[in-house]
Amino acid sequence: MNKKNTAKKIILTLALVVSVLFITAISSCYIPNPLYGTWSDSNGDQYITILEDGTFTARITNSDLTSTDYTGEWTTVDNILILSIKGSVNYQRNVVWSLNGAILYLDWTSEDNTQKSVTLYHTAR
Repeated sequence: MNKKNTAKKIILTLALVVSVLFITAISSCYIPNPLYGTWSDSNGDQYITILEDGTFTARITNSDLTSTDYTGEWTTVDNILILSIKGSVNYQRNVVWSLNGAILYLDWTSEDNTQKSVTLYHTAR
């Protein structure tokens, strides 16, 4: 009986060690999306907050210097940020993005359908 108990303890210990190693290996593979966080321009007039839950909020200045607020859901395909904007009318906007360190560059289409380059700095996670 003593050998059976010892064998059971060894098997349980090995199972526990393997489980811990497996969980550690899986959790170390998680790499957060580099877009997560709040990005704003140097004046704080324009920003976009991209959350891990797939939602975003943004304020972008239009060509006539008025600001528009956006909320909705986001996803990416390669270097395209796909924004599903919620409001009185729901629509989708595809925004080309690139990162250079803590600087986010967006090719944004304003409400009046003009193209605008937006440079934002990472201000918070």
